[in-house]
This record gives sequence, structure tokens and C-alpha cells, in this order.
Amino acid sequence: MKKIALIGFGRFGKLITKFIYKDFEICVFDNKLTKKKLDVWKKKNINGKSNIELLNEKDISKISIVLLCVPISSIKEVAKKINKYLNDETLIIDFCSVKLYPLKVLKRYLKKSTYILATPPLFGPDSVSDSLNGKKIVLCPERIPESLFEKVHKYLSKFKLKIIISSAKDHDKRTAYTLCLTQFIGRGLEKFHMKEEEFDTLTFNELLHIKNVVLNDTNQLFYDMQIYNPYAKKMRKKLLKDFNDVERKLKTK
Repeated sequence: MKKIALIGFGRFGKLITKFIYKDFEICVFDNKLTKKKLDVWKKKNINGKSNIELLNEKDISKISIVLLCVPISSIKEVAKKINKYLNDETLIIDFCSVKLYPLKVLKRYLKKSTYILATPPLFGPDSVSDSLNGKKIVLCPERIPESLFEKVHKYLSKFKLKIIISSAKDHDKRTAYTLCLTQFIGRGLEKFHMKEEEFDTLTFNELLHIKNVVLNDTNQLFYDMQIYNPYAKKMRKKLLKDFNDVERKLKTK
């Protein structure tokens, strides 16, 4: 079994593990993770399968594929930390939901012989149960041989994902008006104290669902997406301006 290093065992790191543990020996590194916690998770989620073990940072040198499932704001610290252990042509796959900033950091702090592939998923633990069929994932090939990229593409295809090839810039521009927009509205609805209501409607409940799903993500993820996506601020300003325009029109009636 080929070894993969998984750095970061939060909600998304755990989700990935559920889908790839049958294909790889997974070595997990997370500062908050202990062997006991990992064993409990394995027993509950994958029937205690044993090919998932804790990773010693130094052991990264023995692994050719490293998955980064860490917060956007932690990417620089992680890159600087693991660089000394990486071999030439190690493949780094970054799953951050923002792309321009993490790739800038990885290219600066990782040795030039390291391969880099950004794979922002357009799904998460709240939208996936037992299958990735039909879910979308974006591939931003930053520094990777075509033959290796094709292998990754082929592997992801077996899950019947809808694969979108994109530049990091285009990804951030477009997700500012989808992912960042949804997160911003959801947090606003929480501040508005939106809650279940007897006199509800279908569309009201859809808004309530957005709020509840957004709140399943950490505050850190919310702030990181809004701060590190260079197009998110423009989106927020436009949204607030458009809301104010609607309000002004009401005052003229």
C-alpha cells in the first residue's frame, strides 16, 4: 500500500480519510490528535481499520504524497515546518478553500523540486454522506508533471466527482461570489437571531438551513475565507450596497 501523509485531522481531513483509507496507508499528523482519539475515531467511523496511524513529522521524508488539510491562516507555518523533511519531487496537495494565498506561500517556502497541486473541493462534511458521486472538485495544477497530474485526475474520477480544471485566480474570483457569499449571509442570519418559526415557509427554511450549515464550520474558517480571498471584500461591499439600494427604494414608496 502506498503511504500518504495527512496533515490536519479536522472535519475535512476526517472526511477525506473515510474515502481513501482503503487505497492508502495513511499517516496522520495533528497537534490536537492522540493515539487514543484516533483509535476512537477509527472504531466509530471505519470499523477500527489499522492502516491509519499517527505521523512523526520526521517520517514525512519517507512519504511521497502529503495532503494539507490545515486552516488557511496556518499554511505558512506548516510549509516552513515540513519543508526540511521533504524529499525531491514530493507531491503536496493543498485543500484550502482559498487558492492564491496558499499557493503563493507554498511556492515561497517549499523547495523548488516539490510538486504542488491545489485541489479545492466544492463540498464538505455537511454536503457529503457516503458518496462523492456528482460532487465538484477543482484542480489547480500549479507545479506538477502532466503524467502525475493525470494519475491524480484518474484516481479522483473513480469517485465519480465532477472535476473542474481552473487557475487559482479564477477559482478565488468565482468562489468569492459563491462560497464566501454563502458564509457571509449565514453568519449574518445568525447575528439576526434567525431561528425555527411556526409560521415558516419553504424558502424561510432554506435560509435557516444555510445558517445552520455555515455555523458547523469554525469561526477561523469563516474569517480566513473572507480575509485571504482577495475578491471577498469586493463581494461583501457589493452585497451590502445592493441591500441598501433595496431599502432606499422602499423608503420612496
